[in-house]
Amino acid sequence: MLLLLLGLSAPLSADLPAGGLEDEIGGILIDRTVTLVGYRFVRELGDYRRANDLKIDENLIVYERTSARWGSLIWIMSGQDEIYRSFIGPRLTEIPAIAQQASAVIDRRLLQLQLQRQLSDKFDLDGQEF
Repeated sequence: MLLLLLGLSAPLSADLPAGGLEDEIGGILIDRTVTLVGYRFVRELGDYRRANDLKIDENLIVYERTSARWGSLIWIMSGQDEIYRSFIGPRLTEIPAIAQQASAVIDRRLLQLQLQRQLSDKFDLDGQEF
């Protein structure tokens, strides 16, 4: 039985790149939306970022709160930092353009957060204490 398991694991490890699984997974886009508008936004955002090879190392979580009057409030978090917030109306045809604009805002905000983390002097504080 042990030989069978060892024999199966050899081809799997040969298929991975030199850096291992960490090189394959750069950042995850997690969908916490509740409506079709939110679902389409997350799908369009992921498709746009994948098509334009905009890879990030941060995990992004997309949240949604619906409103009958204003549409859907979409916000995107990276850890405990909010990096994007916008209202999206109920028109599904506008979502691809909004996702492209959101992608540009997300990239700028993530760069700002990385610079802020590198330049801040908080060696003795945790991220939540600062």
